[in-house]
Amino acid sequence: MLSLSLNHLPQPSVLETFHGHKEIVWSVVFLPNGKEFVSSSSDGTVRHWRLNDNEDSGVILEQYGGAVFCLALLPDGKRLASGGLDRSVNIWDLDAQMVVDGPWKCHASSVRYIDVSSDCRYLASGSFDHSVNLWDTGSGQVVRDQTFLKGDVEINCIKFSRKGFKLLTGSGDGCLRIWDWESGRLILGPIKAGELPIWAVAWSLDETRILSGSSDGTLRKWHAVTGHVIGEPVQAHESIIYSLSLSHNGRCLASASSDTTVKIWNADTLEQLAILTHRDEVNCVSFSTDDRLLASACSDSLVYVWELPQPSLDSGLAIDKDCEGASLLEVSVTCLVNGNT
Repeated sequence: MLSLSLNHLPQPSVLETFHGHKEIVWSVVFLPNGKEFVSSSSDGTVRHWRLNDNEDSGVILEQYGGAVFCLALLPDGKRLASGGLDRSVNIWDLDAQMVVDGPWKCHASSVRYIDVSSDCRYLASGSFDHSVNLWDTGSGQVVRDQTFLKGDVEINCIKFSRKGFKLLTGSGDGCLRIWDWESGRLILGPIKAGELPIWAVAWSLDETRILSGSSDGTLRKWHAVTGHVIGEPVQAHESIIYSLSLSHNGRCLASASSDTTVKIWNADTLEQLAILTHRDEVNCVSFSTDDRLLASACSDSLVYVWELPQPSLDSGLAIDKDCEGASLLEVSVTCLVNGNT
């Protein structure tokens, strides 16, 4: 096994910078092929990008009605959901480059966050109107009356579990809640993470733990059944954590902050692995499906795609055969888990 100090990890480098948006970029998501991604902005556009194609402004899918705050890729990889200032949800066909379903209107304020269930049947939308709506993606209708998810605070982030019927929410009262969205029952919570709003949540790969990012810059890990905090809070950033993204292998966690940085963590130990510095606030991060690239959406109107360092025979590092083809960040996580330095 590789012996490697975290202090000697190569710094991830910017592979490409994308300049098409005119205002704040709020959301970014990679497509399954790892060579394309989609972003949304306050300039009212959703743009489709391809790596290394020399397209300066991306493909504008369609002019939109105001700021687009959130995107979610449907599991089929061919459709995309968006939500924003016009209080609606739209479904896009990426090949046709147009809205094919929507607008779905049921919120009284901006749609701040959306997520899609792993079976692609349902979409959840969280709004500044203090509610979550659950939509049938086939009919575009709200499923039953979802007032059980309506509270006294803004819903800032939501995340479906990949198994079962759990929906995780983070809100303006600094609390986490886990719902059984099929029955409408609150399973766990409110779990108090502090006095300031929670803007980012994630499930661990095995869904035994949940992670939260708060306005005070702290990163916390929780037991998903008991709601008990695991370990001490990590002062991850100097200010608001706006986004969390778990790598597809479950080993790394990326956090994006208003302190102009993205940081990459060992998802199990919350040991810091890398820092990616930007020129302005970072609002969203997304791993590519092979975990070799990371895209970040920034308030400077740019999208950055970072190449995560790969192990190399030329680096002089002794890499175990089982680690061949893995990213250097992934190898370093393996070393931490096994107690190596």
